[in-house]
Amino acid sequence: MGRVLVTRPKADAVRTAARLRAAGHDPVVLPLADIRARTVAGPGWDGFDAVAVTSANAVRMAPAARVRRIATLPCHVVGESTAAAARAAGFRSVTVSNGDAASLAAQVLAGTPPDARVLYLCGTVRRRTFERALAAAGRAVEAVETYDTVRHVPASAEAARKLGDRPIDAALVYSPLSGDALAELVAQPTVAPLFAATTFLCISANAAEALAGRPVRFAARPDEDALFALLEPES
Repeated sequence: MGRVLVTRPKADAVRTAARLRAAGHDPVVLPLADIRARTVAGPGWDGFDAVAVTSANAVRMAPAARVRRIATLPCHVVGESTAAAARAAGFRSVTVSNGDAASLAAQVLAGTPPDARVLYLCGTVRRRTFERALAAAGRAVEAVETYDTVRHVPASAEAARKLGDRPIDAALVYSPLSGDALAELVAQPTVAPLFAATTFLCISANAAEALAGRPVRFAARPDEDALFALLEPES
C-alpha cells in the first residue's frame, strides 16, 4: 500500500515501522501519544492468585522489583505482543486470550477459582471492560495503573514537515485515543490533502469511532497480525 502512517507511541512505532519495511511498505512514523511510567505507590503485591494484563506497556512500565515478586503467578494476557512482554519481564506461566478485554475476562474467570484475587496491570486510559466483567462475576480484582498515555497532536507546521509532500496511502489505528488524535490531525488544512485518498485500517470498531465518514477497514481480530493483513491486496 505504499506510504503507511504509524501513529503509535515511539517505542511501539519503531517496531511497527521495521515490520512494515520488511513487508515492502514505506512507513511514516508520527507518534500521536506518549507513554509515561507512573509511580506505583502502596505495599508490595502480595496475596494475589493470578495476574491479568491488557497491554504490553503495563508490564514494561511496572516496577521490576514488584514484578519479580509475582512472576510465579499465572499470568493471563490479551495477546501475543503482551505475552512477549510478560515473558521478558520474568513471568513463567503466561496464557494468551483472543485479543480483547472481554475474552481475557472470560479466560480469567474460567481459569481461576471463585475466591481468587486477581492483580490487573493496566494504564490510566482504558475502557474498564475487563475489571467490570470480573466484578460483575463477583471476582476480586485490583487494578494497578503502571503508565499514562498522553495524547499529542503536533502543530500544523510540525505535522507537515514530518509527513512530507507525498500522499498517505494507509494509516494504522490501534486505539480509540490514537483514532481521536488522528481525526484531529487529518483535519488540519496544511496536511488534509495528504489524506484525501487514505484508507484508515483500524484494530477495532472502537478505534474507528472518531474517523466516522472516512474510508475505514477493520481487522478480523484485534491484533497487529490481523491489522497487517489489511495491507495485503484484496483478492
